[in-house]
Amino acid sequence: MPKAFNKTFGQTMRQWREEDGLTLAEASKELGVTIGYLSQVENGLQKPSPQFTLKLGRFYEYTPLSSLLSIVRDWEIAETIARIEAKYDYSKLKDA
Repeated sequence: MPKAFNKTFGQTMRQWREEDGLTLAEASKELGVTIGYLSQVENGLQKPSPQFTLKLGRFYEYTPLSSLLSIVRDWEIAETIARIEAKYDYSKLKDA
């Protein structure tokens, strides 16, 4: 589910930031986001936007930006599927 992806992505972000010896305040300033937003992304509470993901990849010189962007697209797809599935009651389906 998307929350698990958010948490994994956030943990990776925190690892990169800490490896660079940056505080949350320093990284948020460099990335042009609030400390609160960056903290929420790092803690898996906020899904990063594709624009933020692109900035992040450039900032940390993560070459395969398409990999980061595909993660965000996967979250969006998973969220869409979850919304569609929530509309249907599968408990009434008979086993085939």
